[in-house]
Amino acid sequence: MSDTKHTKLMIIGSEPNGKNINLECGAMFPDQMAEKTKLQHADLGIALDGDADRVVFSDEEGKIIHGDHIIAVLAREMKLSKQLFQNEVIGTSMSNLGLEIFLKSINIKKRKLWDDGFGWIGFRLVRPNFNDGYPLSSKNMGLVKKLLIIAAAMLLIATMPLPIEFYTLLRIVVFGAAAYSAYCFFENKNSQAGLILVLIAIVWNPLIPIYLYDKYIWILLDISAAIYMFLLSRKV
Repeated sequence: MSDTKHTKLMIIGSEPNGKNINLECGAMFPDQMAEKTKLQHADLGIALDGDADRVVFSDEEGKIIHGDHIIAVLAREMKLSKQLFQNEVIGTSMSNLGLEIFLKSINIKKRKLWDDGFGWIGFRLVRPNFNDGYPLSSKNMGLVKKLLIIAAAMLLIATMPLPIEFYTLLRIVVFGAAAYSAYCFFENKNSQAGLILVLIAIVWNPLIPIYLYDKYIWILLDISAAIYMFLLSRKV
């Protein structure tokens, strides 16, 4: 046992040897945690998987509480405390119909988020901390962030005299990064960022190139777009 202020913790399944990750413990095997919770007369049991991106709870009686129940409780509490942004929960098609019925009964909307090709996204409870839209899902967030940073760096480099081939590559990279990021932001209902990124994609598009014969205008545009994309990457 270890004391943290007024909370007593009992930790189990915490002796990894490089081979026993998730071995009959954690979120994939929560029964052991639930049994310990009941035997120790604890208030709550929490089971995580090896990299802590999945969680299963147990109540004081050893009853296992899965993700849909956790989302339902958190959504209701966040709604009551006015922390549930736009009164909405985001999930995937894998969610239980019972959750949707419950959320509807307490006037909370549930929106299904697309699978972005990087794996199952899971649920997100939305807080009002990302401009006028939602945080991007954890799966595509890293890719969007990297694309924005790479494009911003190339735009700054483009302010220096370089071979024409670099500027051709620049158009392709900036266009691709802006177009994909715009798609993600629109899907997450951040229309302001999405529209600005669409404008950037149009200006730097390699298919029907826009030519501005004043070098200083391009430098100004490069710097402005670079600053915006870098700042946006910090919020992703």
